[in-house]
Amino acid sequence: MSFFFVISIFLTIRKTSAFPYNEMNKSHDQIKSLENEYQDICSAAGLFEVQVLEPKALKQCRKEIRFAKHLWDYIYIVEESIEDWKKTPWQKINVENMDLECKRMAKEIKATDKDVKSWDIFTNLELTIRNLISSLKSVAELQNPSIRERHWRELMAATKV
Repeated sequence: MSFFFVISIFLTIRKTSAFPYNEMNKSHDQIKSLENEYQDICSAAGLFEVQVLEPKALKQCRKEIRFAKHLWDYIYIVEESIEDWKKTPWQKINVENMDLECKRMAKEIKATDKDVKSWDIFTNLELTIRNLISSLKSVAELQNPSIRERHWRELMAATKV
């Protein structure tokens, strides 16, 4: 099994995948196999008193798999939160709590490693959270009791909903 094969598998994880955890598990198994092979090489090299170079690329793959898992976990948390919020009746929407939760999520993903920030799935997650925060401002305005029935009719006519 080649190291480049593992990298090519890992790069497919960076793209949106229907089952990212399956891909990550496969990549984890392949990386584990390569790590075991490296340990065997180190053991054999020790017999001949030969130095073996550190597998920097392999360690980078391990690190990126960990980042990918963390990021996908967070994506699912955000998606589940949004789905739960969609089920909330209009009168019971607590915009302040949702806004605080979104800002907390935004703060947490900003603390992500700089290498991850260039990934498409990261930018999509960040954009989703930003859009949600801006949507919550509109929801807060629409919940205002001063909104008249005619405003709602105008809004429904404009959005065709």
